Amino acid sequence: MEFARRGHGDEDIDDMHRFIDLPPPHVDPLLVIREALLSQLQKDRLRQEIIQGAVHATLAMVSQSRMLCRCG
Repeated sequence: MEFARRGHGDEDIDDMHRFIDLPPPHVDPLLVIREALLSQLQKDRLRQEIIQGAVHATLAMVSQSRMLCRCG
């Protein structure tokens, strides 16, 4: 079975270097790393907010169910 390969048909480029996007030469590499870390932090914070919202919604449903069981 053959698997489809991503990227262009550059057979002379090995897979270790196929997807590396190097910044332009005039860009400070530390700034690129900083931006990547800030982006990851933002994604992690958003993911955490989504999880917290789901937990709060679940707790509210459990609390409401408990109240209904006590009343009924």
